[in-house]
Amino acid sequence: MDDEIPGMKDVMEWFGYKPVFHDAIILAVDLRRDPNPSLIKLFYWRTKKNFRRDLHALVTFYVEGIESLDLEGWNDNHVSDLDVKYDGESYVMDITSSSGFDGEIRARKISVSVEPLQV
Repeated sequence: MDDEIPGMKDVMEWFGYKPVFHDAIILAVDLRRDPNPSLIKLFYWRTKKNFRRDLHALVTFYVEGIESLDLEGWNDNHVSDLDVKYDGESYVMDITSSSGFDGEIRARKISVSVEPLQV
């Protein structure tokens, strides 16, 4: 995931690295027509080497100007990998799931925010 994604610096500062969101839980997908952004909301945390979890947060991706989407599944919704890249023309979000929701979204703009949680 490139740090050129608006908001990614804040995500990286909170977790201390650039996450791939492995084992994150997709809480909501809200697809909207322009000019309103679509939202993908995740619950994510940092897992330490001893498998203890800390730094819990809600991470929200804002997707504007959807050009194409190919999404499938809706089950347990655990993410295996989530990657956002800018290819020079569009932002591309690839979601690979361990079980449930996955696919690709291509859009004019994708940004992200992080909301730290006390769990």
